[in-house]
Amino acid sequence: MACNHFTDLSPWQERFITAASRTAEVLVALSYDSDVPATHGLEALVARLGERGNVVSVSTGDSWTDPGLAALTSSLFSGRSLGAAPQAVRFMLAAGEDAEAVLAAREARRLVETGVAPGQIAVTFRDLGRRVARLRSAFDAEGVAADFDVDTAFRSTPFGAALFAGFDAVTEGPDQRERLLAFLLSPYSGVPPADVARADARWRRSRVSGSALVAQARDLSATSARVLQLCAAVGGAGLSERRAQEWKELADTLLAAATSARGLGGFTGLQDAAAHRAVLSTVSELVGLQNVSVDGSRIRKALVAKRVATGARERSDAVVVTEVHRLRSRRFDAVIIGGLTADEFASEKPEPLAAVLLGELG
Repeated sequence: MACNHFTDLSPWQERFITAASRTAEVLVALSYDSDVPATHGLEALVARLGERGNVVSVSTGDSWTDPGLAALTSSLFSGRSLGAAPQAVRFMLAAGEDAEAVLAAREARRLVETGVAPGQIAVTFRDLGRRVARLRSAFDAEGVAADFDVDTAFRSTPFGAALFAGFDAVTEGPDQRERLLAFLLSPYSGVPPADVARADARWRRSRVSGSALVAQARDLSATSARVLQLCAAVGGAGLSERRAQEWKELADTLLAAATSARGLGGFTGLQDAAAHRAVLSTVSELVGLQNVSVDGSRIRKALVAKRVATGARERSDAVVVTEVHRLRSRRFDAVIIGGLTADEFASEKPEPLAAVLLGELG
């Protein structure tokens, strides 16, 4: 029995060949050469087969005469880091988003160690929002300073999520208690988590709900009291100069609570400040509209559609981590592109919006 053109053997194939060799002559041909790094992964298999039979090496001697091919095979599979030439492209593989974040941070550190200024390095993804926490941890672990320039939906920011949770809590919907807890457990409520846990246990036992639930939540801290009061005040009322001031006070109170809880340093602080500016700018734009009725629900809808950008400061001593479309015409000495998957960088371009609308119209 001859087994030819195999580059490797699976466990069951190896067992089958071993069993067959007890009653028949078996010839196994493998692409293996101890002097070729690309085949070193077969060393263990060749050693096991050698214990059960004879190992015969056959080499034509022609494959490795080309100097370029010999250099490629000796370096590509050697495990050593390849020295990239200027303007070269390096392809790296990571299994999963956690490993991808670590690989990007390590590559940024390698570039810095080779003399590239941190401010001339950009790390970019198509969908950066869901990776921010992983990337921050990876860059901190590698000791590389990084500024994050990311565009996020207002409601997806911690600030926006807390604001909308407060609105949902005072509207007394079917999930009122869950939404109230979402606000109280955020850094914007001024309530310690232990106090929230005790209050939640008390509310479950007494089955309190509606306005009584909100009233008890307001007693947990001065911040929660003022935020919930302002959410109720601006939620459905028309937009006047007075209401605009209440919107500003609401945003200021949330920001002040976050500042006292964790400060405004780092990416989260920048995102809080950007979300705060988004609220003020939205209210300012709508309050100036003439002959248009604007109430709290319209402002909330405008905030849902709002995007919040942290705006990287592009420091010379920090790597810029941003989204692909935010690179625009900015120039960097080195760009690390992540998320090169079919989900984020599809081979087929999306159909233009105009074509979609015309198609629907027939």
